[in-house]
Amino acid sequence: MRKKIVNLDITNKCSNFCPGCMRQTSFKNKNIPGGDISIENMKKIANYFDEIMFCGQSSDPIMHDDFLSILKCCIDKKVTIYTSATPKPKEYYVKLFELSSQYNFTWIFGLDGIPKKTNPYRINQNGILLFDIMKMGVHLGVDVVWSLIYFNFNENEIDACIELAKKYDIKFTTAKSSRWFGELKKFKPKNKNYYLESLY
Repeated sequence: MRKKIVNLDITNKCSNFCPGCMRQTSFKNKNIPGGDISIENMKKIANYFDEIMFCGQSSDPIMHDDFLSILKCCIDKKVTIYTSATPKPKEYYVKLFELSSQYNFTWIFGLDGIPKKTNPYRINQNGILLFDIMKMGVHLGVDVVWSLIYFNFNENEIDACIELAKKYDIKFTTAKSSRWFGELKKFKPKNKNYYLESLY
């Protein structure tokens, strides 16, 4: 029997201003439709699906006002959380990580380069804070993955990022983008192995 899998936008909020995000391309970061999913509705979804991914297309899951309760609805499911926003302090993640460790939830952090460098794509992201959160997750027994999208500003940093991930026992993966249109053209890698041809 095939597994039932769903990817959810559980809120309409994010602290980043990534130019390729729907928040910027469609809504200019204003009047984003929707709001926080209710716990009642989350329970209904969790009762139906086997695997749940929190990978917002126009939001970041940690921006939900009660994300801990959302995760508690999913304790018997395969859960993956994708996040790159940094509006919360490290302390905010402790209970989230304790629960995640107990139920083997996976956290995938979008960080596109050396943490201490300003990221020109993930505008408003605090790379140092996000990396500290990743390290704390590993320390608390969470399955943590560092996900890096190739851009021209990081294509010469890949080996350094891999070594940094190894140093702190963080899993590392990369992603190739094909969204090289409009403002994103200026971020296209020079190395042809690091991008897909644009679909636009």
